[in-house]
Amino acid sequence: MLRSFDLVTGEASPASIVAIDGGLAALRGGGEAYAAPWHWHDCIMLLIPSAGVLDFQDEDRKGKTWITRDRFAVVPAFRAHDTVAAPEMHRHIVLFATDRAMGRLESDAGSFQNARRRLKTTGFYRTTPAIRSIQALCGSNGPEGIAARAAQQHLGLALFVQCLGEIERSGPVSGSRMGKFRDCSESDRSRGAGADPISPTCSMAGWRRRCHDGVRGDGFRGDSARSWVRGARER
Repeated sequence: MLRSFDLVTGEASPASIVAIDGGLAALRGGGEAYAAPWHWHDCIMLLIPSAGVLDFQDEDRKGKTWITRDRFAVVPAFRAHDTVAAPEMHRHIVLFATDRAMGRLESDAGSFQNARRRLKTTGFYRTTPAIRSIQALCGSNGPEGIAARAAQQHLGLALFVQCLGEIERSGPVSGSRMGKFRDCSESDRSRGAGADPISPTCSMAGWRRRCHDGVRGDGFRGDSARSWVRGARER
């Protein structure tokens, strides 16, 4: 299913909007049962978790990948992907950027040559302290007043620029594969998760039992997922 930039921004609730400015949008997402079944966009997407764990798969990967708050995902335009949250509260900021937005940014800030190349491939990048700080400001949608809400219009661009800077400077990092997940969120480690390295974040409601060896909870393996995506596009 195509979820175009115009459709995503047009359907966004006021509470979810951090900023929508031309071809750049920053939206809040998540919830207790967050899931975004197979779909694709006509623009670049950056998915930046702030709490919980996301199970991510795209059409080019046989296995699924865990994304925690220590990294963010880059998904090129028209790359089919599927995301499901582990059965706990999950929150994230998602950035959508069209070619027009990228061109406008480069005309002001200069070329992002490495980032342009890396944005053509699905990848995972380190969430730096600067990215996390701006993300935290974007994540608040309480009644802080007119000035604070106006400032958020600039936070979406600031977050996008910080992410582009990390993509430009640094290569991608590995994702955490299913069945080998040993990198639970920092909040879990600070709580002292104990001897079981995937508890409590990933063991809730049988998550660990039904999601292993690259098999999705909905029964999709990578090959069948790619076949389904190709058929959906042909239809």
